[in-house]
Amino acid sequence: MTNSVNITYEGFISMFPEFADQSQYPIAMIEGFIIQAQCYISPNNVGEMTGKSRELAIYLMVAHLLTLNSYIVSGNTSGLLLTNANIGDVSVSGTPPAARDMREQWYGYTIYGVRLKALLDSFIGMGMYMQGHHMWGI
Repeated sequence: MTNSVNITYEGFISMFPEFADQSQYPIAMIEGFIIQAQCYISPNNVGEMTGKSRELAIYLMVAHLLTLNSYIVSGNTSGLLLTNANIGDVSVSGTPPAARDMREQWYGYTIYGVRLKALLDSFIGMGMYMQGHHMWGI
C-alpha cells in the first residue's frame, strides 16, 4: 500500500456522477474542493482508515462541501442554521438538524456529510479524550 491515496477529479466523478455537469460544477471548482477536502481529511494512509476507505472519505467530503456551496450560492439556506430573521413584516426562523454538537450538525446538512460521519465513526467510534479535549484520529 502506498503512503497516500490518489484523489482525482476523474475518481470523484466516477464515484459521484451527479456532479458531472460541468456547467454547474466546473472541473476547476471541483479540483478546488478536492484540495479543501484534503485539508479536513489527510490523503496519507495513517491510522485505521486506509486505501479505499480513506479515498471514499475524502470524496464524500468533496461532495459535502460542494453541496453546501451550492446551497449558499443558490440562496437556499433553509437547511443551514437560521434561528430568526425579520425584514419588515416578514419573519423567518429555522431549526437546525438534530445533533449532539456543532460538528455533527455540520455533517447533517447534506446526505454526503451524514454518510461521511458514519464512515468516520466506523473507524474512530467515539474518539478519545485527552485532558478534556476530543481527539479524532483521522
